[in-house]
Parts: sequence; structure tokens; C-alpha cells
Amino acid sequence: MKEQITYDIFDKIDIRVGTVISVKKNEKARKPSLIIEVDFGKDIGVKQSSAQITHYYNEENLKGKQVIGVCNFPEKNIAGVVSQVLILGSIDDEGKVILVHPSQQSENGLPIA
Repeated sequence: MKEQITYDIFDKIDIRVGTVISVKKNEKARKPSLIIEVDFGKDIGVKQSSAQITHYYNEENLKGKQVIGVCNFPEKNIAGVVSQVLILGSIDDEGKVILVHPSQQSENGLPIA
């Protein structure tokens, strides 16, 4: 387990529901990655991410899927892509990512508490 944090620290993290609107391979990445655009609703808008999630996900099965993302990290350049959001997932023993998503269709931009 990681170091404990206070609720005040957790409350600063802006975690939201969004819908994947586009997916393409990141050809510049050393490890297989996807460039993903996610619509987080009218207040946040569309954000882009580069994610190493190609074991289970591709252009066909990811587009239209709802995901959970941390929306208030600073932008980071990942293999030539400006990553604006961290899409959340669990990581298995082999390093494969399994995305976290709502169990029911949700409105884009709804906060996660």
C-alpha cells in the first residue's frame, strides 16, 4: 500500500467520467500505445491521452467506451503526444492495463467521489 493521504489531498484530484471519441495508434512510441481523445462534457471538453493499453484495447473496441480519468494533471509530452488526462485502469501481474469504467452509462463530466 502507498503512503496514506488526507481527504483534503484526495479532494484536489479531479476525476471524471468521459466517453472515448477517437483512437489511433501512436506510431512514435517505443512501446505500443494509443492516442485517445475523451469527451469530458461541456465544462472540461475534449482531452487527449497517450496510453499503453494495447493488450486489451484497440481502435475498434475502445471508441464509444466510457472511461474514468484524472483531468487536472499538468500536460505531459509522451512520445510526441501532449497527454492532458490520465485514464485510470488496474494493472495485472504482467503489466497489462484493464480500464476502469462506470457500470452504467453516465453523463460525460460527472465527477467521481
